[in-house]
Parts: sequence; structure tokens; C-alpha cells
Amino acid sequence: MNKGPFGNCKQAALHQIQQIQSYGGLIAIDKRSHIIIGVSSNIEYFIGKDPQQLQGQPWTSVLTPNMVNSMFLPEERDTSIAQVMQAQLNGQLLEVSNHCVEHYCLVEMELASSASHVNSFSLKTDFLKRLSQTAGVLASAKLVMNEIANYIDFDRVMLYRFLPDWHGEVVAERNKPGIEGFLGLHFPESDIPANARRLFTLNLQRLIADVNSPAVAVELFSPEASLDLTWAQLRAVHPVHIQYLKNMGVEASFSLSIVCGGKLWGMIACHHLEPKMLNLSQRQHCEELVRISALHMNSEMSSLLEQKRGGYRIALSEIRGAINTQTKGFNAINGHINELRHLFNADGIWHYFEGRDYLSGNVPDNVSLSLLKNWVDSLDHNQVSSIHSIPDDLAKSPALIRFCSGLLHIPLNKDDFILVMRQEQVETVQWAGKPHTFAAENESVLALTPRSSFNIWSQELKGQSHPWHILEIESAQVLRTELIEYLEQSEIEAMALTDPLTGLANRLLFERQLEKSLKHAIEEDQMFAVYMIDLDHFKPINDTMGHAAGDEVLVQVSRRMSDLLRDEDTVARLGGDEFAVILNTVHDQDAVDDIAQRILKEIKSPIQIAGQKVVIGASIGVSICPLDAATQAELMADADMALYEVKKEGRNGFKRFERSMMSDKQALESNRALIEAAFSENQFELRYQPLVDVRGHTLLGFEAFCIWNHPTEGCLNAQDYVELIERNQLAIQWAEWGLRALFSQYQQWFRGGLNLVPLSLNLTAKQFLNLDISGLCHDLAQEYQVGASWLRLDVDEQALIMSSRRAEEKINKLSEQGILVNIDHFGRGLVSLRQLTELKIHAIKITSRFLNTSTLNTHKGKRELDIQIAIFKSISKIMNVPLIMTQIEDMATLEKVKQQGINHVQGYITADLMTVDEATEWLCHPAECIENTGI
Repeated sequence: MNKGPFGNCKQAALHQIQQIQSYGGLIAIDKRSHIIIGVSSNIEYFIGKDPQQLQGQPWTSVLTPNMVNSMFLPEERDTSIAQVMQAQLNGQLLEVSNHCVEHYCLVEMELASSASHVNSFSLKTDFLKRLSQTAGVLASAKLVMNEIANYIDFDRVMLYRFLPDWHGEVVAERNKPGIEGFLGLHFPESDIPANARRLFTLNLQRLIADVNSPAVAVELFSPEASLDLTWAQLRAVHPVHIQYLKNMGVEASFSLSIVCGGKLWGMIACHHLEPKMLNLSQRQHCEELVRISALHMNSEMSSLLEQKRGGYRIALSEIRGAINTQTKGFNAINGHINELRHLFNADGIWHYFEGRDYLSGNVPDNVSLSLLKNWVDSLDHNQVSSIHSIPDDLAKSPALIRFCSGLLHIPLNKDDFILVMRQEQVETVQWAGKPHTFAAENESVLALTPRSSFNIWSQELKGQSHPWHILEIESAQVLRTELIEYLEQSEIEAMALTDPLTGLANRLLFERQLEKSLKHAIEEDQMFAVYMIDLDHFKPINDTMGHAAGDEVLVQVSRRMSDLLRDEDTVARLGGDEFAVILNTVHDQDAVDDIAQRILKEIKSPIQIAGQKVVIGASIGVSICPLDAATQAELMADADMALYEVKKEGRNGFKRFERSMMSDKQALESNRALIEAAFSENQFELRYQPLVDVRGHTLLGFEAFCIWNHPTEGCLNAQDYVELIERNQLAIQWAEWGLRALFSQYQQWFRGGLNLVPLSLNLTAKQFLNLDISGLCHDLAQEYQVGASWLRLDVDEQALIMSSRRAEEKINKLSEQGILVNIDHFGRGLVSLRQLTELKIHAIKITSRFLNTSTLNTHKGKRELDIQIAIFKSISKIMNVPLIMTQIEDMATLEKVKQQGINHVQGYITADLMTVDEATEWLCHPAECIENTGI
């Protein structure tokens, strides 16, 4: 079976082009069976037997053992390296090389040249002496180029160096009299595409003795066979490359790759205007010289690189030491921003943190910075990235072209970053012919057509800067790691990673700590445990004593658990009455159980709240790494499964995860069926709570709450069953039901001719981000014929933290439909003001927990509250949206709210969760209903 060249030369698998050049022959041998599996069609010329005579024959019928010695080398030897010898075959003196690839051995043969042989050893010794006295990478490359030129006597010998974008420049050359030169000219990347560069990196030399000599097919005796000719000396080249050489007037070509540190640095390209043969020994001598030179060049580069690296390390150390002496992250970094700019040889720098800007050096105007910020948001926030040519998205701005043609992006977290800028450097490049890349729109250029002209073509390159050095990128990565670590230890980062009520780690910090514990446990071969904890009997405290009492219980439980554990352990509040613990470095399961028992005991001890003793309990699920799992997700899932088992058995206890708990999946499926039945049997209903302006005594709207009329448990609020909903992956279906029910109710009130107010529905962060809210509301508005401008969606602030861009897109798209969004539970996370100002939101909702913490009993606590409320009010004013205080349950809290100048309120102080009939009464007589509340 013959396989010839195929496909576009830029994408072709060049190493599988089953053809060789005509000046040699090839035999392929199966290493396992020792049978000949393929030969070149010209093999008879070299060994006196035609291809068909060799099919299925053992290699010993035509070759001697030393001709295929690579077959017998130890397995650990690199058998892709050719072994060379001379041999007499068919009455001719041949040079034979062989190498192995996968399960076959390739034997290549050429006629031994009659050219006079020189003392290769003497030449190499002399060259080594001169090379050792040569300093500098380019000087070493020029030395070996001249040595090659003297040795092979080609008409033109060029030293071709690859540049960062893989186009090349001729940096030195040797030409015979009358031969055109290309010194200083550039060749485009497309002249040597990536697939060809790969082969040049592996197989360092390639001879084309006569461009007019047709390639010879390799005949394979099995239709399924395919040979890898990557390391073959005789492998044919793509016809496009042959035509390229013909267009240059070249009839023979010899190329040698200069590979330093595994990367293609450049090439020595040798051209002859007539056919010219170099025997294998000559070519190998040249390859040896190039390999020796590459080692010397690599040593020179490594030495220079290490010197520069040392300078960067010292500079980074000085900046790091200075920053670490500061107390405030943003200001500390800004205090040394100029040092950072000089470190990266930059013209300008932009530090963006929590919506605040700090600019230094030459930077573009604010309008251009806004466009640049949009581009930065599209980058990967987990790694340093760099460009030295302006991208199309930014090239519309002259200011960005001028100041930001080079950019080095150092992300500090999902939203904050340092952006280092380099100005445009206009450069005139002399090309050897006009590259296809720059062809005008009306010029017809075929992808497979090589360039026919190599006359000088000048191009003025704009929108590019000096490229970023590998050390600058490396230093940026080091800087990013150290700054993130520093910010995590600073006050600002602490606010983002702690629960505002209890001061414990929040979910984000818990997950980070879990990742660290997992890495440490694996590296040190140690165990650690994860505890998932839910408080028992907590809801009745909120219902009977109010949320302030519930908050105090959470605070005291948090303190007890923190006092119980070590500094190296982590206690976190994941939300509501859910807690989690990471117990690091445990030696046995008894220690894990002991801590669980002690946590239970501490939580069950009576808690004093407003002169009353409150007793609660806890349910705890535990998983152990690596006994149960060795990933974050599995550890949390296993602990959660054990927690579920505790609840199922009556709560107030703990369990370690066991494999038998996997059967709990059946229980989940049963619960899922129960919930799906609730949807189909209309067991869910909406209840309503009014939103009131206490200053004007007006009804502003209703928030809808979803109640489950459970067939056996009775009336359940959402917090009673939301865990079951989420465990059964039904949160999206639940949100869809709530929206449909709300549209249906609004339609009824609308048709009844009532004076309507906006209605809102609460969505969790996951529901909002994962559900096509806009599309669903559009469809429901058309179905119920009531529009959607009356709808408000209460979206948890966590959605902005989890995915700011997706949240922004959704919020602004809803706004176009007239649907406005309230940011609920505002103040729990770290959302920048700039991020908020880009959102088209209707209101900001904060809970009264800010007024009910125990710290208000101190002067410092009252002052902190005043500052916090002042910040909320300032944000509200800047964004021109109302501030709403929720969860107000008594007159004392309401008075505090009024004292803070907040007039929009919601909570049990206005009304309990109302049925449809009760809410209808409020719509009919809002003033009277508000007056009856006494607010």
C-alpha cells in the first residue's frame, strides 16, 4: 500500500508522508517477527531485488546483523537515534543507517560518496577550541554557520533565527559572488509552519539533493500499515516546499536545526543553485557541530538567564519586604507600585482593587480604561497572561494602541488585578517578499501556493510593544502568588472570607482551607476529618424569640466550637444554621469520634438568651481523608451523606461515613418522588409579606414566599424543606413553579381591577445563575398576558460573588424586559461598588441582624454599626436606589431602623405571611391595613 503527500501543507502529518527522496532506499522490518513489512520502490537499485521478492521475507535474506543493530540495543536506549555504517551490497559500497520507531526498524541506505574524506576528528577538535573561546549566543551561532559554509561549499548559507511569533530573521549569511543575499530580511511564520517546526526540532538535518528529482514511494505490504518517518534521513518533503525552493531558484537545499533547551532557536539554511549531494557522513559531521554549538549556546543562555533571574529575585524580595511591613493591602501595594512598574520595564501600571483604581506612569484616559476593563474581564483570572500586540477588541481606541500595545495581566482574584502596560513601538520590517498574511483583499492567494517573489517588501508594524521576557512573566507569576497570600492575610481579604455575624470562616474560606488540608495530607501521608454540622431545634428559637435571639445562639455556638478546637483547625459557618469543621492531622478514628462527642456536648449545654435558658442540639456527619475520599467534593458529599443519616435517625448525634450509606440514594429518590408529587398535586402555595414605607405609610409591594402543605408534616416554610429540594436537584423546578404561580396570581388580581403593587420572589444564587430567568419570564408574560414590569426578583448577593459577569448579564437583560432585581442579603460578601454601578438594580435589601448583634452594647460596636449603615446608605445614594431593611420583628428594632433614617421596611412587624385573601385585603385597603400594624 502506498501513501503519498496529502492535505494542506500547514496541517499535513508530514511525518507520515510515505515517500522518500530518490537518492536513497529504505527497508522497514517488524521487530517482533523480523519480517520485512515495506520497502521503497527503488530498493532494487541498491540491493538487487525488486520489492515483490522481499514481501514476507526475513530481513536476514538481504541484510547483515550489524546493518540493523538498533533492533538489538537495550530497551532503555533511545533507538530513534540513527546507527551508521558502511556495507557492500549488490556490488556497491553503501552507507547504511538504521533506527527503531515503535515496533519496527527502518534501514536507510545511500551510495557511499566518492568525495574526498577529511579528518572529521581533527576538524571537530579545532572547532571545539574556537567555540570555547566564543562568548555570546549569536556569536556562537555565527561561528558554526561559517564552519558549515566552509565545509559543504554551498552557494548560499544563512543563519535564520526564530522570533517570538515564530517568524524568522536572517541574522548572518555567507554567499558566493553574484548570489543574492537575504541578510536582515524577515520570513513569515507561514514559511515554516508548526508541523514542520516540530519535525525540525526532532530531526536536526534535512538534505534535498535535487528539487527536480521525483520522490519515491514506500510500498507497505499490509494495507493497515503506516510508518512514522520523523527520524528518517530520507523522508520526502511536501510538494509545496519543493515549489517554494524552485521559486527561489534553489535546486539543492540542506538545513540544520539549532535546538537549545528543547526549543527551536533557529536554523542554518544552505542553498545551492545546482543539484548537490552530501553523503551521510558529511551530513552527520555537520549535525554534530550544530549539536555541540547548541549545547554551548544553551549554557550561555542559561548563565545569562540566571544572572537576570537573580536580579529579579532581589527586586521582588525588596518589594515584598516593603509591602509586608504595611497593614492595609490596597494602600501597601500602591505605595510600591512604581517599583513594580520599573521591575517590569513598563511605561504604565494600573492597580484595580474592589472598584478602586490606582494608576501610575503613562496610562490612557478613563473612557479607554473602561474599554480595557471589559477586555481584562474576559481573561483567565487564575493565571498571568501577556500580549505584545494590541488585540482587535482594543485596536479601536487610539489611546489603547498608544499606551497599551503590550499588556501583562496579574490577576489577584476574580475581579481585582494589576495591569502592566507598554507603549506602542512602531517598527519597520523588511520582508523577503510579501507574505500571504498581508495580501490585500483583492489579491487571490491560494493556501497551498508558495510565494513566488522574494523581493524586499517593507511593512510598518504598529500596535505592538517590546515583547515580555520570560523572566518578566515568571516574576509576575511569583508576584501574583505572593500578593494573593499577602492579601489573604490582610484585613480586606479577611472581610471577604469571614462570616459577618460569627466571625468564623465563610464557605469560600472553608473551601480554600479544605484544599490546603487535602494537599498537605497527601504530601505528608496524614489523615484529617471533615465535619458537616446542622443545629437541631434552631427554627423554633427564631419563631418564638425572634431573629435577634437566633443570631445570639449562632454567635455563642461559634465561640464554643472555636474554643474547643486548635488554631490549625478550621471552623466555618456555611450559612443559616449550617457549620463545618476541618480537623487537621488526626491519628486514628477514635480521635475523630472524640471531637464529635465534645462538639455535641458543647452545643447541647444551655445558652443564656435574654434571661432565658435555651437548649439546642446538633447533627454531625463526618468523613475522613483519605479513608473515605481524597477530593474536596467527595469529602463534603460523604460528610453530608453521614449528616443526612443522623437526621433520618432522629438528629442529635453524629456518624462517620460508611459505604453502606450509599444506599441512601434510594431514599433520595423516594424523597424526589414525594416532592414531584407535591408539584403535581398543588401542595405548594404562595404567601405574601408587605413592603412598607414607614415615613409615608404606603404599601410599596409584596414579597412572595413558597409554603409546602405537606401531607404529614403540615405547613412548612421554605427553610424547612429547601435542603430536600437541593439534595434532589429540584431547585430549578421549584423556582419555575414559584414564578408561574406568581404570574398566575398577578393575573387574577389584575383582572379583578385591584390597585396593584410590584411583587417579588426570592431566588437563591444557584437558581438565578442556572435558570433562564429572562426566557421563562418572557414566555410567562405572553402566556398570562400581564407583561412583566411589575415583577421584582430578590437575588442573593452570593450570585454576584459566584459569577459576577453572568449575574451582570442576566440582571441587565431582565432590566431590558422591565423586570427589576433587588440585591438580597447585601453586605455579607465582598462586592465592589464599581460592580454594583454597572448593574441595573431596583433596590438593596439588608437584614436587621446588623442592628441586633451583641457588639451594640459597646461604644465601639455602636460606632461600627453607624459606619456600616452609613456605607449602605452611601451606596444606595450613589446608585439612586432605595435601601430596604428586612426581618424586622418588633417595635424596638423598628425604632432603631427609623433612627438610622431607613424608611423602607419588611418583616413580621408589618404582617405575618399572608394568604391570598389577606393580601387581597391589603391591596383593597392599604392605608387601613398599615395603620392597624401600629408602625
